[in-house]
Amino acid sequence: MKRAVEQRDLRWSVAAALTVVAVFVLSNAPTPLYAEWQHAWGFSSGMLTIIFFLLHGRLVGTLVVAGRLADRYGRRVVLVPAMFAAVAAGVLFLLAQGVLWLLVARLLAGVAVGGAVTAGMAAVVDVAPTTRKRAGG
Repeated sequence: MKRAVEQRDLRWSVAAALTVVAVFVLSNAPTPLYAEWQHAWGFSSGMLTIIFFLLHGRLVGTLVVAGRLADRYGRRVVLVPAMFAAVAAGVLFLLAQGVLWLLVARLLAGVAVGGAVTAGMAAVVDVAPTTRKRAGG
């Protein structure tokens, strides 16, 4: 019985880690397309810099808030909205019709990464089997 519980906990820990990985992949997946979008829509290199900055600016802000929320109200309260933000960002990137779409998508991606990093990595450790807590960290 104890082994079954530890295997279940290990699966949850791996699932939490894969969630974080998926959000990171999503946030970086459109990067090769920015030059193409810049050429197609004719925005400046300064605007491209702003688009790139938005993810990191929102990421830092989210890290500050999400960590406290996850500690106080639980990991799921932060992870679920972060996943919705990641999906919304992916859809916006997919359907992008102009610079505004990219700006909003990058903001949402920053929120998603910030939430996934704070709550997701804490969840990896929280749900790791007792014998593997150190490996979870």
